[in-house]
Amino acid sequence: MSTLNSNPIAKAVRYALIAGTAAAVAMPAAFAAEDEAAAKETKVTITGSRIKRVDVETAQPITVITREELDMSGDTSVADALRNTSANTFGSWKAQSGYGAGYSGSAEIDLRGVGATLVLIDGRRMPGAGYDGGQTQDLNNIPLAIVERIEILRSGASAIYGSDAVAGVVNIITRKEMDGAEFSVLYEQRGVDDGSKVKYEFAAGVTGEKGSMIVTAEHQTVDEMVDNDVTGFDNGVSWYSPVANAFYYSQGYYDYYLDEFTNDYDPAVHGDYATAEEYANDQNIENWPAFFDASLCGAVPNTINNGYRCGYAYSNATWLYPQQDQDSIMTKFNYEVNSNLSFNARISFVNAKSHSRYAPTPISTATPTMSYDNPLLPPSIASDIRFTGDNSRPTVNFYHRSALLGNRDSYLNKTAYDAVFGFEGFLDAGSGFDWSVNYQRTVSSENLQNTNLINDRMFQAGVDNGEFDVFNVGGMTPAAWSAHAIEFYRSVAHTGTLDVAQRKDIVDGTFGGEIMSNDLMTANFVVGGEFENLDFTYRSDPESGQGYISGGSGGDDVFANRERTAAYAEFAFAFDFGLEATVAARYDGYDMEGDVGDSWATKTFSDTTTMFSLAYRPMDTLLIRAVVGESFRAPSMNELFASRSFGFPDGYDYYYCEPVNPPADSGNPPGLGNPANDPSYCDVGNLPQMLYWSGGNPSLNPESGDNISFGAVWNVTDDLVVEAQYYHLEYVDKIGGVSLDRILELNWLAGGETSAVVRGSNGQVEYVNGGTINQDSVKTFGWDYAVSYNMDTSIGKFNIKADLTNVSAFDETTDGILYRNAGLRGAPEIRANLQVSWAKDDYYAAWRTNYISAQETTSSNPNILDLDAIMYHNVQFGMYTPWDGEVVLGIRNLLDEGLPFNSTAEAWRDFNTTLYSAEGRTWTLRYEQKF
Repeated sequence: MSTLNSNPIAKAVRYALIAGTAAAVAMPAAFAAEDEAAAKETKVTITGSRIKRVDVETAQPITVITREELDMSGDTSVADALRNTSANTFGSWKAQSGYGAGYSGSAEIDLRGVGATLVLIDGRRMPGAGYDGGQTQDLNNIPLAIVERIEILRSGASAIYGSDAVAGVVNIITRKEMDGAEFSVLYEQRGVDDGSKVKYEFAAGVTGEKGSMIVTAEHQTVDEMVDNDVTGFDNGVSWYSPVANAFYYSQGYYDYYLDEFTNDYDPAVHGDYATAEEYANDQNIENWPAFFDASLCGAVPNTINNGYRCGYAYSNATWLYPQQDQDSIMTKFNYEVNSNLSFNARISFVNAKSHSRYAPTPISTATPTMSYDNPLLPPSIASDIRFTGDNSRPTVNFYHRSALLGNRDSYLNKTAYDAVFGFEGFLDAGSGFDWSVNYQRTVSSENLQNTNLINDRMFQAGVDNGEFDVFNVGGMTPAAWSAHAIEFYRSVAHTGTLDVAQRKDIVDGTFGGEIMSNDLMTANFVVGGEFENLDFTYRSDPESGQGYISGGSGGDDVFANRERTAAYAEFAFAFDFGLEATVAARYDGYDMEGDVGDSWATKTFSDTTTMFSLAYRPMDTLLIRAVVGESFRAPSMNELFASRSFGFPDGYDYYYCEPVNPPADSGNPPGLGNPANDPSYCDVGNLPQMLYWSGGNPSLNPESGDNISFGAVWNVTDDLVVEAQYYHLEYVDKIGGVSLDRILELNWLAGGETSAVVRGSNGQVEYVNGGTINQDSVKTFGWDYAVSYNMDTSIGKFNIKADLTNVSAFDETTDGILYRNAGLRGAPEIRANLQVSWAKDDYYAAWRTNYISAQETTSSNPNILDLDAIMYHNVQFGMYTPWDGEVVLGIRNLLDEGLPFNSTAEAWRDFNTTLYSAEGRTWTLRYEQKF
């Protein structure tokens, strides 16, 4: 995959649009005379500009992935191809079980790691994903069968494309014309678990003198991947166990501390307390370890007796990747009404289903309790609960999981319709003007069903009225108690639902052409406008919406609509001495309304962004270019109007667990130094899940950014092209739900004094209040490099392509604290690709290497690891048959590189799924037949 702008576009655009073919392996000179002559026959629009040009080279830095490169790469989806590009510096989201609201079935692209990349299909916005208010485009909704090439603009482009194009733009160019039909089948088998992927593709088309029509269809099925196939059994253990763990204030432990105070009082140790009771109360004394029924622990499946708690090995039940099925169909139609007018249409439909499996439900949204006088409270607890100062006894809290009911299975069903109709014309006046008018409608829906959840209120009522003997006070055998528990769980079980519906209408038009032309300069322009209306609904079932269903993701409901009005202009001035200057400006205005619970909120945002670029050719073989631009992103529906929801991510409580006296050279603040009190809570290899609340924020401001890019493309020879490009992006008022880890870290830095973290009487986190805020600012800069070399020999044609992104800095500022992330874990400084391909007669082969550089950790904990550099190797072998067939055998991760784990524990999901592959060595076999 080359980041070279010149040659890939010259071959992919000029040849595809003019000659109808693209180079399979060879890559001739971008500025070859025959290409220049051919290009003058047709003006084309290239990603990064709306002005039609004869010259396809512009100032914008663009990576082009041709269809041939896709076939040779070994990637079998658009998402995988984009995930492996070097400009996708820190990786991007891949569908993963354990995440609600549609995340489990989606895939994204995140250029430069700043979280704001716009995805287009044929230059038009594709339907947005429902899980984040339509802001992000789900790459899983793009079938590979429709793709002719992918153009990646590696610079902010809001002045051209509007909101969301902060870090760059991905433009999926779909197939336009063909005569005949073709059918292909792909079979893929993973090494880690022998899971498979099967995909069928079909395309047919007809082209005549007046127009063309093409239809593509695709069906694919992907097997799930079970977590313990990746990291082994019992590698994730929780104290939310089917064998309940009880916690209570113990009179015995209280007396122990009183005795210590009385008999061995040392003011240097105990401090200045007036009474022994004051000292004991100040220590938040509780009974450790907790009570649990040891006769059940070990007998109930996947439970583990660790001596002080009964743990549950949830990793034995969960799936890392979901099972997926997808069907898609797209048709494109073009008809030439007359020599100056044509009608174009594109209609597509995608239906995607995914089945995810989470661990059985922990009863955790509201911590279950048992009164001290409940007859089903174990006698050993009842006799040891200490009286409080008001002569009463507290209730007993306990951790419990309805594992015997079964796993939480989540079923996601997504559909998306997208239809575009438009006219393109040429006005024969003066030097001639191009115009277009289009209408686009997208209708999408998502339905999510989460099974085997628990109604907290009904569960608590069953404990209170004695319906459920949670601690097995009756002394039942494990089999009898399990049957008793299952019967009770079924009576309080709940199936959660989430429905997302979007309807978007867009009307747009453009008008442009040549303003003037003389011996010194040629000037071209384009002006245009868009109007968009979006209705958005995000609705969970009422019980989840009210926040008393354990195992779901809460009720972050959204009822909103949005109107967007845009107007833009772009001017290009080409001088006869090789310089082209482009100026662009765009206005975007948003009127948004949404239900915020007790009222209907109205928000208005607007911004005008500008871009200025220069492209200079001091000689025919050298292009020097520079771009300066502004970016803008309006908040999404969910970010503004989502109601309160919750989740249970893993978290490390820095303040509770870090040492009281950290090493002087660490720069770390002091913590409470309590890991000995509860080793499980502070185990970095098996972090506890924490209740994390979040929601929308109607007070948000839009995000904005500034970007600078400059570099050069040089055709050293007809066969050798090199590129170097500098990028600089500053992004302020970045919107996001603050991560649990970041909140816990800030709480540690503030000495435990932040209101976002609520702690229980034992000092551990009870829950965390997150939310959506304008908080971060990001500054990142670095270099993109690329080279392509062709070599024609007696044994075949060779092509070598390499691209590399070096992140010189990635600085985030949050709450006034600067984080320099480049080179730290999750933010590699270098990503690179090298591909060598060969072709002779009816045979070809390709070898591609993906490189991710080493990363350091800032933790002083010796169990937290630095990550070594990793290199994945993919190979492809193909041949064309005499009967118009093609056979391709491929191997991804040829050397079966293992996962870089974050800690010595190598625990459940203790690795970065956005950067690294968990699939192991993967074999692919594809056969294609043309008719």
